[in-house]
Amino acid sequence: MRYSAKQIIDIVACAVTLLLIGIAVPSSFYTVSEQERAVVTRFGVPVATQGPGLHFRIPLIERVNWVPTVSQSFTLGYTEGLDQVVSNVVEESFMITKDFNFVTVDFFVEYRVSSPEKYLFASSQPEMILQNLVQAAVRDSVSEHNVDGILTSEKPEIQTKIFDRVTADLQETDIGIELLNVGFQDAEPPTEEVIVAFKNVENAKQQRDTYINEANKERNEAIPAARAAADAILQEAVGYRQSRINEAVGQTARFDAMYEEYIKNKDITRTRLYLETMEEVLPGIKLIIGSNEEVLPIMDITQPAPTGSPVVNASAGASANN
Repeated sequence: MRYSAKQIIDIVACAVTLLLIGIAVPSSFYTVSEQERAVVTRFGVPVATQGPGLHFRIPLIERVNWVPTVSQSFTLGYTEGLDQVVSNVVEESFMITKDFNFVTVDFFVEYRVSSPEKYLFASSQPEMILQNLVQAAVRDSVSEHNVDGILTSEKPEIQTKIFDRVTADLQETDIGIELLNVGFQDAEPPTEEVIVAFKNVENAKQQRDTYINEANKERNEAIPAARAAADAILQEAVGYRQSRINEAVGQTARFDAMYEEYIKNKDITRTRLYLETMEEVLPGIKLIIGSNEEVLPIMDITQPAPTGSPVVNASAGASANN
């Protein structure tokens, strides 16, 4: 069976069409995972950014560029192999401090793509730009601190400064990358002798802090005890003062009452006071009251007078004895 030229052309055209359809249809559909985004370009110009799921593109006209959106990382100042052997990168880690000392520092940087389109088309090497920004910020921050602070207590402050500076630089360059974390891994002097010296300094500071904490603990225990003792002494003094006041008030009231009796009968009151005083200063002594003309019987002033006893003019005897 012979075919005409037109039939042969139609058959070839149909075969080519089927072949193109067989090639184009499978490549017209693509899938985007949760950890990435797809930037679709048409003749090199971005037209859409697709999220997770199944999507369609025009074959031979549109091209899909996949961009990871999960966090990524890189190191500065060291490299870590598959066997977890750490190697120092001197050209990245070797830096000079504010007090003109040398130090080697290591950092761990985490970032992610915040804008897939800008990540692809705003620059040719966005990761390299980020690494250069981090290294510049690290050198600037290290140069603002003394070596003693870098090796000991100022690491968090330096880490915060670097993060803030790199974040500001990324906003200015606008390359579609967001900085997540800058970790200050380690800082050491460049020589072994200096390392040993700084470790001794660090140990001495830790010991100093330990002594300070112990002293503060003892002070916190001693001060409340001293305050409690002072309060006890103060309360005792207040109680003693009140007792003396009460005693003075009682003696004053007793004196006032005695004075009132004295005003009523001065001689009798004076004699009674004299006898009471003598009874106190001379306990157990018998008193003889008399005069040159007459001597009265001995009388015990500590005992009450017997019934029917004659009344003695004690004031006269008292005057005579005086």
